[in-house]
Amino acid sequence: MKEDYFFMDQGMELKRLEVGSFGNNCYLLICPRMLESLIIDPADDAERIWEEAEKTRVRYILITHGHFDHIGALEEVRVRTGARWASIPETLGP
Repeated sequence: MKEDYFFMDQGMELKRLEVGSFGNNCYLLICPRMLESLIIDPADDAERIWEEAEKTRVRYILITHGHFDHIGALEEVRVRTGARWASIPETLGP
């Protein structure tokens, strides 16, 4: 598993996690000042995602598309964090 950290303008931090057997990218966008975060594509390994995000208040979960390898940990992460989730309806498929 590989982790990369990117720092963005205005003190925001973007953290990439490789999760699951496909090595999918899951991202955490973190505001260190407010201790709030957004999770993007919780593909798998809810426990690991939680460990990376637990020091923040997860406000939202964003799904870029509804393939199984991008939403595998959605329900567990959603329940654990209480965060609302969103996606573009067309990306979730029939």
